Amino acid sequence: MTITVFSNKRDVSGIKASLSTQTGSRHISIPLNVKKLDSGYEYVLTAQRQLRSDRTYTAEVSFETGGASLTKQWTFRTWRSIYQLNIDDMPLKLAPPLNVVNGRSEVPMRYLFELFEVGVEWNNADRTITAIKNGLTMKMTIDNYTAYINGKAVQLESPPHIINVTYVPLRFISEAFGYEVESDPNDRSVNIWTGLLNNPQTVSE
Repeated sequence: MTITVFSNKRDVSGIKASLSTQTGSRHISIPLNVKKLDSGYEYVLTAQRQLRSDRTYTAEVSFETGGASLTKQWTFRTWRSIYQLNIDDMPLKLAPPLNVVNGRSEVPMRYLFELFEVGVEWNNADRTITAIKNGLTMKMTIDNYTAYINGKAVQLESPPHIINVTYVPLRFISEAFGYEVESDPNDRSVNIWTGLLNNPQTVSE
């Protein structure tokens, strides 16, 4: 997402810009990269992550001009569209559709583990999945309701299964690796809070 702003002064310097929004009790802040165009009066502000749809954002730009420090704010609302899977308040536009079984959301195994940067091994002989990250080892078997976390048996409400590709339970795996999952019944989307998406540094040119 980009925003173009105009200034009637050429001596603008020290620009810093950000977007902010509120979701439930969480305050989300997104730095904006700032690029000055050749005209000297136009600046392009670019967010380094996808924004949520149908959400109100506040843009704030601080800068110096004429020896004074100024701050400008304005708000806007993004267009409404539905993305089923969101991570750290960012919609995953290229995410595969969720497969819902008995009210439980499932996603393709490879997609989810790559998203979480989890190492995964597939044993074709016994159809077993082994996922490893940060000292946690998770083992699941296709169509088996018992999973193992660091050797301890855990019962699944929805086991992994194969529909052309291997699907795994989204909430169980997310929470096992320490992430928070929220379901939104209004648009049937799922929000995962991981902290993996660190805000990029603001760059001014």
